[in-house]
Amino acid sequence: ERNRDVESNLSGASKSLAELRTERSEKGEQFEKELATATRLLELFKEKAEERGAKTEQLERVVAAMKEHYEAAEAAQQEALAASEAARAAAEAETVQRRSQLQRMQTAASLGLPLALGPPGAMDPSGPPSTPIALVRAEGAHTTPEAARGAGPVSVVQ
Repeated sequence: ERNRDVESNLSGASKSLAELRTERSEKGEQFEKELATATRLLELFKEKAEERGAKTEQLERVVAAMKEHYEAAEAAQQEALAASEAARAAAEAETVQRRSQLQRMQTAASLGLPLALGPPGAMDPSGPPSTPIALVRAEGAHTTPEAARGAGPVSVVQ
C-alpha cells in the first residue's frame, strides 16, 4: 500500500510537473511573442522619430529659404522705394525751378522786357534742368511796360 501511495504521489507529481512544464513553455512562447512585438514597436518608434527629424530639418531649411527670400524681397522693395522717393524729390525740385523760371519769364513779358537768357546751354531742353535765371530790372527802372522798354539794360542773375 505504501508503494501505491508513493506511486500515486509520483504519478500526481509527474502530472503536476508536466502541467507546469507545459504552462512554462506556453508562458515562454507568449513572453517571446510579447518581446518580439515590443522590439518591433521600438523599431517603428525609432523609424518614425527619424522620419520626423528628417521632416523637421527639411521644414527648417524651407523656412530659412523663405526667410532669406522675404528679406531679399524686402530689401529690393526698400531700394525701389528709396529710388522712387529720390526721383520724386528730383521731379519736385525741377518743377519748383521751372515754375520759378516761368514766373520770371511771365513777369518780364508782362513788363515788356526782353527775355534775357542765362549762359549758353542754360535753356537746353535735352540737358539737366538749367540754373535758375532771374531777370533784374536796372536801378531806377519803372514797372510799366512802356517805362521798362527804355529803362536800360536787363541783367541776368543766376
